[in-house]
Amino acid sequence: MLVDSRGFRKPSRPITIWDLLTHTSGLPTGFPPPVKDLYRNFDYSLAEVVDAVSAQALEFERGTAWRYSGPGIGYPGPPHQGGFGNALRAIY
Repeated sequence: MLVDSRGFRKPSRPITIWDLLTHTSGLPTGFPPPVKDLYRNFDYSLAEVVDAVSAQALEFERGTAWRYSGPGIGYPGPPHQGGFGNALRAIY
């Protein structure tokens, strides 16, 4: 089993848009403390959100289970809208 520098088990494959849209990504259900109020405060950049969420371990291996992930369903949009580097308020 491969482990990254934070001690997290590395996923067997990269995440896909399909994983995000079908809630099979293994991403945690909620936002972590640095961006916990994201649903009320859209001043975080997409990069800040991705950094905070990527600091959490997956709840399961991608594609092996289904669990609703509110954050996960929102990730596919901003990169296609020029979201990196902009506050989410400017994107939505």
